[in-house]
Amino acid sequence: MNTYRAIDDAIYEVTNGAIVRQKKSLLIPALVMIFGVLITVFSDRIDIFFPSVDLDAALMLSGVILAIAGLVNLIIDATHKTGVPVLAETGEKLQRYQLFYDTNKKNELCDCIENADFNRMARIPKGSVSSVIVTVYSTKSGSLALAQVAEFVPHQFVPVTNIKVCRGAEGESVRDYIAKVA
Repeated sequence: MNTYRAIDDAIYEVTNGAIVRQKKSLLIPALVMIFGVLITVFSDRIDIFFPSVDLDAALMLSGVILAIAGLVNLIIDATHKTGVPVLAETGEKLQRYQLFYDTNKKNELCDCIENADFNRMARIPKGSVSSVIVTVYSTKSGSLALAQVAEFVPHQFVPVTNIKVCRGAEGESVRDYIAKVA
């Protein structure tokens, strides 16, 4: 049985609050919903501006569709636990990278992650088969990075290392590693 947690599931816990989830703005779905309601309400008054064109039914249908789409997106964005991981102290977004390697490179990759040797890891050739994956979350500045190796077993990737949290010089070496191989 695997004792490691996947990086995507544990990213917010392993850094003790240094990474927070930034939710999507609710402004755009709210505006789409309001715009749809306005189109629906004023669709029967379109003949004031365009008396020879019969657009009221088409505008009403379009308005209803926009209002429903805006409402559904508003509900999903307000209640769903999705968001972008952000470094709390600077507001810098973390970007997610996935790098694929062959199975015979797994032990070497695990050793590199444990020792935070990303310079050596950059020299390991990437594979043509996605049997081993290195998942990296990193800020553009390299002030914080997280990395983990996972292996594909039927139907899913299973982590084979702990999540390596890198700050300072180690974080910058992760940023350089990503720049070389991604």
